[in-house]
Amino acid sequence: MNEPDAAVYIGRSRRSLRNWRSNGLIPARRRGGEWVYLPADLTAARDKADQRMRQGLSTASKPGPGRGHKHPARSRIRELIEAGGMSQLAIARAIGCNASLVAVVNRELKTAREMV
Repeated sequence: MNEPDAAVYIGRSRRSLRNWRSNGLIPARRRGGEWVYLPADLTAARDKADQRMRQGLSTASKPGPGRGHKHPARSRIRELIEAGGMSQLAIARAIGCNASLVAVVNRELKTAREMV
């Protein structure tokens, strides 16, 4: 299926498909000078994007490495920490991130509270 039809098929923009393709989130092939997608790949990518969106994660790209990287789940982690009632491990499992990221965000929140 070509890119315009694929975008309609999954209810996303062509830009989303390009982002997913360039970041390796969806396989695509070149045929006759245009990108083509398999319906099963489109459905799987859409479902994964929907799941990531519910978790508060980026749907357009894979999180990158590096110091100072702002992980897309940080705001959701902050919300769950501030709501209370969940361990850091439970928060990490609920969001689908590494427990060390939750620990870092928790430390940042504690430091911010101490400065006030």
